[in-house]
Amino acid sequence: MVSLNQAPLDMTLTSKMCQIGNIMEKQHKSRPNRIAEIRKARGWTQEYLAERVGTTPVTVSRLENGQRELRDHWARQFASALRVSEQDVRGMTDRPIESMTVGRMPVENIKDSGLIADMEIRGERSGLSEGVSLSSGGKVIGYTPRRADLADTKAFAVPVIGKMMEPRYKHDRDLVICNPDLKPMIDEYVVIVDQSDIARIRLLTAIGDEAITVQTHNPQATYDIPLTEIRAIYPIIAGWAR
Repeated sequence: MVSLNQAPLDMTLTSKMCQIGNIMEKQHKSRPNRIAEIRKARGWTQEYLAERVGTTPVTVSRLENGQRELRDHWARQFASALRVSEQDVRGMTDRPIESMTVGRMPVENIKDSGLIADMEIRGERSGLSEGVSLSSGGKVIGYTPRRADLADTKAFAVPVIGKMMEPRYKHDRDLVICNPDLKPMIDEYVVIVDQSDIARIRLLTAIGDEAITVQTHNPQATYDIPLTEIRAIYPIIAGWAR
């Protein structure tokens, strides 16, 4: 037997669930994103970020101010350009800017972080004064902790051998974290693998049709590398102190 009171009860529950859903949806939409915060921490202008994303400064401004909805495709594009996670871009994490992945951020000390050490360290000493051998993708020589924002990525670590990028990266002490799925961008640190499979760290300053322009810090120098001499370029998204 069906109770006459059952239908009103179901409608009341449905109504309440709809109200809760509407409240959650409004909260999600009103949650401020962190695009401007991360951009300013990088020292970038809206014009520069727009160039990296492939849009206009007006669009960047509207997305930062919440005047335009941050749809999924925008979140992905800004996350890639800013070298952070989509959750960071959306403001769904409270991580400090210093802990977000970006090549120019300080090298982190996560030795006692308690994270699981499951990220591969690749690259044997080459016998040269600088660089490691990444032949056949690089021999795995150990493992290092993997931050949560690097889960489900192909990120791997490369030991720093050589003093040409000091004081940014310390010889025989630091690890650089690379993500081969990301596209190299200007004004980022990268690992450049030559045709002899020797990997070296450089600051990428220009990309041309036939060559790239890079910088070293110690000594300070700028020079071109023909594309024909390069096998791979891996963006550096973070740095660990061993």
